[in-house]
Amino acid sequence: MKQVGIVVENFDDNAKVQFKRASACGENCAMCGGCEKLNSFVVAKNKISAEVGDTVILETDTKRVLLAAFFVYILPLILGICGFAIFGAIIGTVMFFVPFIVLFLVNKRLEVKYLPVIVRKVK
Repeated sequence: MKQVGIVVENFDDNAKVQFKRASACGENCAMCGGCEKLNSFVVAKNKISAEVGDTVILETDTKRVLLAAFFVYILPLILGICGFAIFGAIIGTVMFFVPFIVLFLVNKRLEVKYLPVIVRKVK
């Protein structure tokens, strides 16, 4: 996945990058009438030494994004439904929250692997 953004802050070997979130209507806001174009911020590895104010391209490994989405969205549903069907409501609810607890505990280790990388500057 690629995203274009502007470097707003540098620290250590990372940079804070601002980018515009894509709208749900595909940038045809007149049709849906309800879009707010909000800016988002992300911390990225700054391997090219981009300076504050540079427009850059961020890249994230698509496989890792899909794997993270699976663990956050799909796995809790599967565990919750299976737990509910086999053991009942209480165990189903507990099993629904297990992936979130595990992700919370290993977040610091995973955070480094899943950071986007600044791959180049845009002129």
